[in-house]
Amino acid sequence: MAGVRRDGSLFALHVSASMVSDAEGKPICIMASFVDITEKREMEEAMLQSEKLSSIGQLAAGLAHELRNPLAVISSCAQFCTENMELEPAVNENLEMISRSVQRANKLINDLLAFARPSRLEWKEVDINELVSRTWNMAKLEARPFDTEFVLQLDERLPRIVGDEEKLGQVFMNLIQNAVQAIAGKGRITLQTQVLRTQHQVEINVIDDGPGVPGDYRYKIFDPFFTTKDAGTGLGLSICHSIIQQHKGSISMECDDVSGTKFCVRLPVKAGGKE
Repeated sequence: MAGVRRDGSLFALHVSASMVSDAEGKPICIMASFVDITEKREMEEAMLQSEKLSSIGQLAAGLAHELRNPLAVISSCAQFCTENMELEPAVNENLEMISRSVQRANKLINDLLAFARPSRLEWKEVDINELVSRTWNMAKLEARPFDTEFVLQLDERLPRIVGDEEKLGQVFMNLIQNAVQAIAGKGRITLQTQVLRTQHQVEINVIDDGPGVPGDYRYKIFDPFFTTKDAGTGLGLSICHSIIQQHKGSISMECDDVSGTKFCVRLPVKAGGKE
């Protein structure tokens, strides 16, 4: 059952009711209790997602291992032919296409392995504002040919966290690049940071004013191999989810059909079990 907060937002609600009777067994009133179970529901969903990713990860690791050897043979043969044989231009062009396709397949294999076997994190203090600013500037350079407005809103009071700077940068870059692609080169992308002191967390939001995510897709975006891009592997957000989970944080998406998409990353101020 869903409840409605004062601000109009919905939340998961558990309702129980019982009849109250007097000494003679006559009904007096009905007693009801209302419990906000949002946190419990989120924990259950996170557990289901974790189990799903673990199962698919084992399959992905085996698949990646089996694919590497034949791809290496294909690549070597194509390279040998182009370097040691006099071939017609059309044949050379086809061999180069084979080589490019092998490179793309190898990238997919590397993504599979990154998803299936997350690497060990290098724990150290991380200045999130500095990290997202650096990632932000790199993304802006890639988006320069387009008519994209970038808005940066940093909370100067943001405390440092303990985490893997490179892996977190990978997450933020992925989210920003997704936002750039979502607005199709024209629109606004906002990056916000803030501290949630009551929850001992920092929050990073990447918001775009693009067309949003269709309703049928919103519950699948973190699933492995799910993608709406023609050239996508469907592993980017799954890997992001895995990295944030390793940091004992959370990543979620808010979206509607009007105001675009918001990805929210929350990280504990002291991550990595270093309380």
